[in-house]
Amino acid sequence: MTSSDPATTALAAPAKELVDALKAQWLVRLETADQETMARALLDRADLDLDQACRALELELLTLVQKDRGATEYRAVFPDGLVAVVALRGTAQSRKVEQMVTAMRERLPALAEKHASRLLELAGKMIAAEKALADAHQAHDMAFGKERLLRADLVRQLRRNEGALLVIYPGKKSLVRAFFPRQRGGSAEENDDGGDVAVAAAEAAAPSPAAGG
Repeated sequence: MTSSDPATTALAAPAKELVDALKAQWLVRLETADQETMARALLDRADLDLDQACRALELELLTLVQKDRGATEYRAVFPDGLVAVVALRGTAQSRKVEQMVTAMRERLPALAEKHASRLLELAGKMIAAEKALADAHQAHDMAFGKERLLRADLVRQLRRNEGALLVIYPGKKSLVRAFFPRQRGGSAEENDDGGDVAVAAAEAAAPSPAAGG
């Protein structure tokens, strides 16, 4: 409406610029949310692969010690049992696996020859996946922070526009309110009774902060 009214054309450009920037940033945030979801899935897969490798090692080790979990060899590799290893995640589990490999190489070199390389490879992938998730989470937080700042800037601009419109059309509050679209599902009575039309207009002009995750 501001762009179609000759008396208010100058008010349109600043608001449109902020709306366009906000929509662009909203898309950036959606992309970072997708990246965070993918990074979380990759960490879950790395955790699963390492857990399965540890279970395979324990199964073979139990065969060697005739299922005696109290045997010295077993306790050297799994001092707290398999459950204590697979219950861990990320760097903590990777470090535990490295300790297991060291113990195997000292006491069970043949077993280490078969399993050590694979375990260390998976431990490295676990650490990398954990870091990737942390980076993705940080990127999403930064994108969301920028989006919130742009929303605040848009609200401030719309409030300035509202003030300018009240000067241009003195005493015509109903006309001024018509320049601000109400949020879908919002109450007309709320705005008529003094609700923040600038906030309502900002919410109507750009995507919801919660949309897309």
